[in-house]
Amino acid sequence: MTLKKVAARFYLTPSGANPVRDWLIELPVDDRRQLGHDIGVVEFGWPVGMPLCRLLGEGLWEVRCALPSRRIARVLFCLVKGD
Repeated sequence: MTLKKVAARFYLTPSGANPVRDWLIELPVDDRRQLGHDIGVVEFGWPVGMPLCRLLGEGLWEVRCALPSRRIARVLFCLVKGD
């Protein structure tokens, strides 16, 4: 069994809303599946470089995803020690 090297957790607003998860749920199934796969590659294969993952600066990274619907999505993340 392969363990995650980093665990994805989606941003929660102070009121408890989960806008990233809400956005993902609204996507077509194939797009959602592709994004889930790409986020999983980061979780299990960290560190991951281009073309999938890129440092934006100051500890902010992006997952760069080409969706089956011929759109492009970016999921921004940072790594938090001890989380």
